[in-house]
Amino acid sequence: MSTVKVARTVRYTVTTDDGREFETYHEPENDTLTVKPGKDGRTVIGYLVQDEGEQDIFGDEDGNGEIASHLDHNQAGRERMKAALGIDDNGDPDPDMTPDPYAVPLDCFRHGGELWQVQGSSTGYPFSCPWDTSRLAGVWIPCDCARENIEGRAKAENMDPVKVAREYAAGVIEQYNQALSGDVWGVIVEVYDKDGEKIDGEGFDCWGFFGSEYAVKELAEQVKDAAEEPTA
Repeated sequence: MSTVKVARTVRYTVTTDDGREFETYHEPENDTLTVKPGKDGRTVIGYLVQDEGEQDIFGDEDGNGEIASHLDHNQAGRERMKAALGIDDNGDPDPDMTPDPYAVPLDCFRHGGELWQVQGSSTGYPFSCPWDTSRLAGVWIPCDCARENIEGRAKAENMDPVKVAREYAAGVIEQYNQALSGDVWGVIVEVYDKDGEKIDGEGFDCWGFFGSEYAVKELAEQVKDAAEEPTA
């Protein structure tokens, strides 16, 4: 007796102002939905989709290093922090430890969500909040790739590598905050023929855009290109 697996495919329907209906492969973020006429009666539909798969930005090959934190009673994180900063349990310099010169202390704001920043880089809200902000909540530690990038830029631009490390960490933390808040997107562009049927192999489908501003800009460019693409 053979077993047959049936895959359930979900489609979403976009209805344009003139009453035409198009099936999309993903559920569009309505505020980003763009419909544009293409050549030979084609229709181009572009939209953003929240990328829920981009939560962990600290992969081994991403060049983003890691965050070691003592929050949530993370003892292993606490020990990593102490080693990276060369401090003891009281936060004082430990003469038996050699601090990592490129390790960057971090603050964390928690109130219904989580937001990080390089320590000392901002004095405004929410990090001015004395109740929900943890000072020295963690430390950013560069991986080998990040360390090479820091030293390479410092040498090329004649900069203090410690300053470069803070700027590098700030960029990583910005991306991390975007991942935590769900501000990561897929950019989807689908092309339909004059009968409203999706044309396979045309359009654009790419994920992992951090920041809606960047994603919206990319979406506009891809919709424009698809609308101007000559037909076969």
